[in-house]
Amino acid sequence: MNKVTLKYFLKTFLLVIFSLLVLFLFRFFVDEQKFLIDAGGVSVFASIFGALWGILVAFIIFTVWSQFNNTSTYIESEANALKQLYRLTLCLKNERAAKEIEETIKNYTKLVIEIGFKSVATGQRNPQTSDAFHQIFLRLRQIDIDGERDQLVYDRILGQFKELSDARTKRLTESLTRLPAPLRVFLYFSSFAVILAFAFPIFQNLSVAIFVITVLSASIGLLLQVVADLDNPFVGYWNLTPKPFERFLEFLEKE
Repeated sequence: MNKVTLKYFLKTFLLVIFSLLVLFLFRFFVDEQKFLIDAGGVSVFASIFGALWGILVAFIIFTVWSQFNNTSTYIESEANALKQLYRLTLCLKNERAAKEIEETIKNYTKLVIEIGFKSVATGQRNPQTSDAFHQIFLRLRQIDIDGERDQLVYDRILGQFKELSDARTKRLTESLTRLPAPLRVFLYFSSFAVILAFAFPIFQNLSVAIFVITVLSASIGLLLQVVADLDNPFVGYWNLTPKPFERFLEFLEKE
C-alpha cells in the first residue's frame, strides 16, 4: 500500500470514527424522547438536504474532473507544439540560428520539467520558466531571412510559436485554477451537516444507525478527498507528470 492510498484510508477511517462518536453522543447523552417528536421532520430534512448535497458534490466533481482533463490535454499540446517548432527551425538555411533556437527550446523544456511543475503544484508561476520561454521568442526575432524559402519557413515558425504560446497559457491557467475558498468551505460545512442530520436518533435500531453512519461518512470522506485530489492535478493519487516534456527532451538529445 503506497503512501497516498494509506493517507486516503486513514482520513476516511478518522471521519468514520468521528461520525460514530457523534452518533453515540446523541444516543447516550441526549434525551431521545425529545427527538422522537420531531423524528419525522428530521428525516425529511436529512433526505432533502442530502439530495441537495449530492447535487452540489456532483457539480464540483464534474468541474474538477474537467479541469484535470483539460490540464492533461494542454500539457500534451504544449509538448507537441515545442516539437513542431523545433522541426520547423531545421528547415532554415542558417544552421547556427537553428542550433541556438534548439538550445533555448531545450533549456525551457528542462526548466519546465525540473521546476515548472513543482511551482504550479503550489499555485504559483515560476519566473525562470517564463524568462526561458521569452528567450525562445527573442531568438526567433534574431533569425536572418535568406531568400523566399526562408521567409515561408519563418512565417510558419511564427505561426507555430503562437500555437505554442496559446497552449502554454492554457496549461498554466488550468494548472493554477482551484476551487474558490467559499465553495470549498460550503462543501465541508454541508458534508458535516449531512452526517450530523443522520446522526440524530431517527433510527430506532442502533445497529442500523451505525451501519448508515459508517457507510455515509466513509463515502463522504472519500468524495472530499477525491475533490481535493483532482483540484490540484499535480499532487495526490491522480497526479499529472511532465512525461510529455520528458519524451520531447529525449527526442532532442537523440537528434
